[in-house]
Amino acid sequence: MFRFQVSGSGPTSPTQTNPPVPVTATVDVPAGPAAQGGFCQFVPGVTFIVDSNVTVVETGLAPGQSLPSPLTFEDTRVSRIRASTTPLNANLTTRTAIFPAANTTAEVEFTNFVFRPAILKICKIAGTGVAVGTNFTFNLSLVDPLTSLPVSTSPITVPAGSCIFAQGPFPAIAAFPTIGTFNLGTQLNVTEAAAAGVSVTTIASPTGAPLTVNLGTRTGTLTFNQAAASSLFNEIAFTNSATVVTPPASFAARYDFDGDGSSDPVIYRPSNGTWGYAASGANNQFRAVQWGLSTDKVVAADYDGDSKADFAVYRAGTWFIMGSAGATRIQQFGLAGDIPQPGDYDGDGKADLAVYRPSDSTWYMMGSQNGFSAVRFGLPTDLPEAADYDGDGKMDPAVYRAGVWYLLGSTSGFGAFQFGIASDIPVPADYNGDGKADASVYRNGAWYIRSADGSAGGPSWGMSGDVPVPADYDGDGRTDVAVFRPSSNTWWILKSSQSATGGGYVSFEFGSSGDMLMNY
Repeated sequence: MFRFQVSGSGPTSPTQTNPPVPVTATVDVPAGPAAQGGFCQFVPGVTFIVDSNVTVVETGLAPGQSLPSPLTFEDTRVSRIRASTTPLNANLTTRTAIFPAANTTAEVEFTNFVFRPAILKICKIAGTGVAVGTNFTFNLSLVDPLTSLPVSTSPITVPAGSCIFAQGPFPAIAAFPTIGTFNLGTQLNVTEAAAAGVSVTTIASPTGAPLTVNLGTRTGTLTFNQAAASSLFNEIAFTNSATVVTPPASFAARYDFDGDGSSDPVIYRPSNGTWGYAASGANNQFRAVQWGLSTDKVVAADYDGDSKADFAVYRAGTWFIMGSAGATRIQQFGLAGDIPQPGDYDGDGKADLAVYRPSDSTWYMMGSQNGFSAVRFGLPTDLPEAADYDGDGKMDPAVYRAGVWYLLGSTSGFGAFQFGIASDIPVPADYNGDGKADASVYRNGAWYIRSADGSAGGPSWGMSGDVPVPADYDGDGRTDVAVFRPSSNTWWILKSSQSATGGGYVSFEFGSSGDMLMNY
């Protein structure tokens, strides 16, 4: 049984409302099941002037009432107040509801819970590849909002290698005078914000609190089982390690013709339909293959899923593919004006035939696993720039429009943002090794790289007139910035594995005037 004090303005007589007179009443209401809306009582003996404010204050348990033993350090609190009239001014802490009286019966509803104080400590463990002191942020949310007061959604920052007490929504107690408390027995979601290049490897409760874990969403759902009044606390610990990205075979290293995991510098000579590449594997040998005509578009990719790029050309709607094992494939897919955009659109590790058709702004894909599909996305003047922008192992249709990127992620859905100017050369690729292509541009020797988290940077590498040729030339899972300089037929590659340790590059002469490079 709970007691309520009700106050407001009443009429001076059944027919006179001016001047109003203060009216008060006390009413006891038994708690009822939530499923049926609780139990209700009419406030006895008083009426109120329509549209005047009525104040209802829950004072706690009615005299003579007590909570079931053996609960200790307990109290009742209010988690929700609702009313049948509006506006409602509700204060959960003071257990007060203020609302206008109606010309019919007005109803106000209080939801209570038993409160016993508990405290929470969040710990961050620095795993492999994570530096001690690296900051991580956490957000908290209740599983059932009717079991407690709302918790703060402000991020809590915890440096790796340390622990932080979270401030709960209830007042502190003597044992922990500076720490806001939580409610014992409630369930709380503790979610770590995503951090680039880092994944959660374990979530545990060293104090033995019941815990369910979802590593994919970086969430631990903890049930408070230690009462703060007994000087115990509830602890949840997250361990992070640097993410090791293993892309699908067709994405492992673009233009890797020898299968060693590193991209190979490669040119196509239209004058005689000859491919030439400098193998990055054993012996670093130069190799050449004749496959194509002068008018063909080069579309090298791993079409058979053996982790080696296949020589391939696109000719007015027909694909000519020489598999790395020697088998040939000739297939009609597309029209003469289409722009080829091969890649693994269905996530089976094999590059699929795909084209962007400017005439109708439509992407047409022939998945090696899922078969034919089409989607209208873009404008006739857009530059198609397909890549795996959301990191799910599938190519995403994308276009570059005068400095604006439009993405259609297979997992993330539609996205658009400004990055670049109309004269830039788009060069999307995974430059930081997080498994997601970065929307990036090349501008007269300057590289502008936008990571999936929105951060941007990039080196100065090249000069006006150079041709960007980014690829993973050192096999470390990150695309390297690189340029080909036609004036000297020279390649300049800034390898990420070298630049990360203080600088370093390689340069060499390869190719001749008139050669085509491997950017579609």
